[in-house]
Amino acid sequence: MNEDSFVPAPRAPRFSGRVLLLKLLRLLLLILLGTSVLVAIAMPDYVRAQAWASPTSPAEWLLFQPFELSAEEWERGPHAEHGLFFASADGTMLHGAWFPAADPQGVVVFAHGNAGHLQHRIYRAELLRDRFQLSVLLFDYRGYGLSEGTATVEGALADTRAAQAQAAELAQTTPDQVILMGRSLGGALVAEVAAESTPRAVVIESSFRSLQEICRVHFPRMTWLVSAHKLNATAALQNYHGPLLLSHGDADHTIPFSHGQALFQAAAGPKTFVRIPGGDHNDMQSEDYWEEFGRFLAGLSAAK
Repeated sequence: MNEDSFVPAPRAPRFSGRVLLLKLLRLLLLILLGTSVLVAIAMPDYVRAQAWASPTSPAEWLLFQPFELSAEEWERGPHAEHGLFFASADGTMLHGAWFPAADPQGVVVFAHGNAGHLQHRIYRAELLRDRFQLSVLLFDYRGYGLSEGTATVEGALADTRAAQAQAAELAQTTPDQVILMGRSLGGALVAEVAAESTPRAVVIESSFRSLQEICRVHFPRMTWLVSAHKLNATAALQNYHGPLLLSHGDADHTIPFSHGQALFQAAAGPKTFVRIPGGDHNDMQSEDYWEEFGRFLAGLSAAK
């Protein structure tokens, strides 16, 4: 079984011959992108912000790889009884799944990576519930699974905030008592939300410094299209002063290990880093990690 995933947008296949045609197409693409940027520069700030939040922006197209889930497939599955819907701030309906612990020692929102949907993360909710007695809310960002809408960065941030509030309501507590846990893309999302909402704790696995920096890894020629402020987890963690558990595999070929190190270095509050020897991006978390996670939770309980 693989862990959560970060899936770069598919690259165009290489064809033998047709070199001139490909060069012409590349030139046309650059002209179109350049024209879009010039138009954006001439826009008022509020119009430009809306344009870059649209699902047609290069940043969103590269980042989000949503998988659909049919209602019939979900209802036929073994976990349909855990399903629920709740609204994001703009009224977009989001699909979630709630796994309450019998004797809860805490409540967790889990924000997944940029591909798949919540049904692929059921094992994670069950592990957190059964091994650590945590009540867990899984949710899909807009455009994923059964959630409405189209994926955007601002939309996914709003959806993560809504999930935090929904988990607090389900657990009959307050949002500042919710642990925000995110993997890959989800790690960057919970970092930004944590900087503004002071949750009980933050847990980040295999995430990136910023959208621009991960674009630099996979699409270096397109880095200039992405704002340095877009999903900047490094800056967010500088403004988060609560407990942080951060992990990263040192053989991660998708989000380099150096990104995890940089995030840890930037974090302002009490923090713990777990290096996963030989861990690639989609590998399962190690047993050493889960033991450290248990110690991290015990420290939260002791500090209450």
